[in-house]
Amino acid sequence: IERMAHMKITEMLVSNKTVRPYRALKETRGLVVHYVGCSCRSARQLRNALQNSAREASYQYCIDYDTGEIIRCLPENEEAWHVGASEVLYTAQKREICGSENPNGYLVGIECCVPSIEDCEPSAVQRKAMAEFCADFLSRHSMSTDKLYLHHDIVEKNCHKWFVEHPDDWGTVDGDFLEVEGA
Repeated sequence: IERMAHMKITEMLVSNKTVRPYRALKETRGLVVHYVGCSCRSARQLRNALQNSAREASYQYCIDYDTGEIIRCLPENEEAWHVGASEVLYTAQKREICGSENPNGYLVGIECCVPSIEDCEPSAVQRKAMAEFCADFLSRHSMSTDKLYLHHDIVEKNCHKWFVEHPDDWGTVDGDFLEVEGA
């Protein structure tokens, strides 16, 4: 996978079979931005918790709140369990992406670490790293920003809480992606 020259991703793949299905994505159709939903500023801490988790939930990447470090937890071409739900909770947008199939087979997920559930606005360094990562992802997959989703876009869930509650700020972030893409 080619990357923007200045962007570094630390690979720390988990081997826990409870969180890693070891199944290839059917096709990559977009990127979903999440927030952790608990107090965890550190991407390394979040990755280590994933390695030891008994919950069937996972993501391909996580991004540190304080440093912007991005950690790959699962290979990008492998399925992660980050947007599954009861059929009644899925949105119309999810159905456009993959019909009646599970969206985990089509979407890559990145978790944003946050100081707390209520204090979840991305830090400046996290926002910059997220913009670079998303621009790189979209470029590598020849996708436009309409393939960049919040968890909320796929499942009726308040995630990424900050951007769901501040939708104008999500538009600003989207502009950052376009700016980085053009750089």
